[in-house]
Amino acid sequence: MMPGGFQAGVFASSGASAGLDAVLIDMQHGMIGYRDMVEMVQAVNTAGATGAASTYAIIRPPLDDFAMVSRALDVGAAGIVCPMINSADDARRLVDAAKFPPIGGRSWGAYLGQSQMGLSKEQYLATANDLNAIFAMVETRAALDNLDEICAVEGLDGVFVGPNDLCISLTNGTAADVNHPMVQEALPKIVAAAKNAGIFAGIYTGSSDDVKKYTAMGFSLMPALTDVAFIGQGVAAIEGELGE
Repeated sequence: MMPGGFQAGVFASSGASAGLDAVLIDMQHGMIGYRDMVEMVQAVNTAGATGAASTYAIIRPPLDDFAMVSRALDVGAAGIVCPMINSADDARRLVDAAKFPPIGGRSWGAYLGQSQMGLSKEQYLATANDLNAIFAMVETRAALDNLDEICAVEGLDGVFVGPNDLCISLTNGTAADVNHPMVQEALPKIVAAAKNAGIFAGIYTGSSDDVKKYTAMGFSLMPALTDVAFIGQGVAAIEGELGE
């Protein structure tokens, strides 16, 4: 099991009731504000609680919005995938916002989160640092250069690759290809650095074939598809069944 109760495996950006491990709510690139996020976290937690296995809400906050990290955890998010963590200092700022003392400096205010988890104030405070999984996104040349230092930051539970941005950075803005040789060459190094630090490695994927490929490489947390892709596949399946 991963920190925060995550089951290592596939999650996606929509569909809590479909038996997925987790749902990624994207506040960086998606059109999702704070109130939207609160309602979506509650929906995921409610849907996940009714099935045979739990489904967890993971938040990708807006760029450089470390305040949103603690706010998301306060309302019941189980994990954070934080964009553009390029140095150990960035990673420490992330941990400081996400973890209570003595690891970080998170401020108390998790009333909704603790109630959704059925914990008392004391129980939540005692367990929150282990219950919430915090991932730093590795998606630039600078992050690769500082990878070992980032992975060594106390309180960080994992690193998470943004392959499009990593390609853009490595190619100086000339390509956004997740299969670019420079990206593929970097991935085993990221997995190895995470493994050496005793933390997890995740990566964005776009298909079940990608999930199989990156699982074999050593990644353990992968979003299979976006909500738009799931809907598109559903429409295509129905059209195929109707012969249209």
